[in-house]
Amino acid sequence: MRRTLNLLLGLMVILCCQLLGQFLHERFELKVPAAIVGMLLLLLFLLLGKNHSHATVQAGHRLLRLLPLFFIPAGAGIVLYRDIIAHEYLAIGAALLIGTPLAFVITLLLFNQFDRSTSCRKGRDQ
Repeated sequence: MRRTLNLLLGLMVILCCQLLGQFLHERFELKVPAAIVGMLLLLLFLLLGKNHSHATVQAGHRLLRLLPLFFIPAGAGIVLYRDIIAHEYLAIGAALLIGTPLAFVITLLLFNQFDRSTSCRKGRDQ
């Protein structure tokens, strides 16, 4: 019974952060998506709220086990829009073949730049 209540408490915290993020997004017309605002609020809660963070982490682990179910709508979308995908296959293929390696290269360059600046700072501090 206690495990169930902890799970419900954790899910309630996650959903409240999401709803509060949605409210803040709409109320202040933020340029950042509501889901990102909600995740930042959840991060703040986990960093600052020591009392219920364990229940929230446990609920998050339970949700992660269900993550493959979230890919079903994407598969259904591919089946539903197969005519459009067939018509635009060249543009989609080019975006995937060029965009994916480009994203990897940019990420690598940014990581190297960050790593260099961090190691330079550590050298000056010592």
